Amino acid sequence: MMGLSERQKEAIIQMGFGGLIGFCVNGVPEKLAYHVVDNFDAHSMTLNLGNSGLLVDGGVISKLLGIRDSGSNFADVEEARMLHPSLEEWRARFPPSSYIAPSLISAAIQDDKYEDMAQFCTDFALLFLTTMASSQQNGYIKDRVLKRLTTETRYEDFNWCAFIVDCLRKCKKKWRPLDPKCCWAGPLTILTTARGSHHATLVMGSEPFIIGRRSF
Repeated sequence: MMGLSERQKEAIIQMGFGGLIGFCVNGVPEKLAYHVVDNFDAHSMTLNLGNSGLLVDGGVISKLLGIRDSGSNFADVEEARMLHPSLEEWRARFPPSSYIAPSLISAAIQDDKYEDMAQFCTDFALLFLTTMASSQQNGYIKDRVLKRLTTETRYEDFNWCAFIVDCLRKCKKKWRPLDPKCCWAGPLTILTTARGSHHATLVMGSEPFIIGRRSF
């Protein structure tokens, strides 16, 4: 996350996402994206790296993103039938279409014209959940996630690592690589970052999180 103001950074830290402030990913090459998704097994939660398997669990995600692997289960939060009234003013900032594009939220964060920082917190949380957990097939904000939020949501109370793991498992089970209408909508950044982190630790002479190493 680059170009954040000091008040935005302070809010992010209070939300429990302080480790993300220095986290930056500028897209994922298509071939690499397909490779990591194709080589991820949702049953064992491991990423096949050829000679080894990388276990992608809450602990690994916690170390990758710098967020804690503990707290309440966000999936247990009841999904409302309609948008919570406290978010109506927040929603009015965007076009009245069915779904919201992450690019619109990113632009709002960059502009930093917030009179109410609760709106920034909602923006940041949705951008995080869409890029790191799960989105609509078209890449837009997931309505089911939005309807679990209010302006009073205490983001620091939830175990987002566990939520990402759950999204990763469900998205892979639903993924149909031969169906052109079925796009991967899961935590792609997590898989590619985990893979890159693994190769980096091998260069440094350390091999954390590695299971099932085989020799030839």
